[in-house]
Amino acid sequence: MRYCTDIGYFATDPKLHEIEKVDGSKTYVCRFRLVFNKSRRHRDENIKEADFFSFVVWDTAAEYIYNNAKKGDQIFVNAEAKTRETDSGTEVFFRVNRFELL
Repeated sequence: MRYCTDIGYFATDPKLHEIEKVDGSKTYVCRFRLVFNKSRRHRDENIKEADFFSFVVWDTAAEYIYNNAKKGDQIFVNAEAKTRETDSGTEVFFRVNRFELL
């Protein structure tokens, strides 16, 4: 398994979706993108770069993030890399294990 632990910023507002389980009960999933800023030196210049990744969180944590976070907010996140097949190919995303809004 591949894990990610980092501090990033919400690149988008979180989106909440209600999911019906097989037993008829409901749960929530929240999807959002985070941006991670970094800088490096090239010759005598500082070059700033950004990486964007997709995240998903479930259940009450999904509701919490949806209700308390917005684009531009900072978050500490620990997540596991996952893949899924889509019509356009393989999608890589991270499933959140732990988080803290900063």
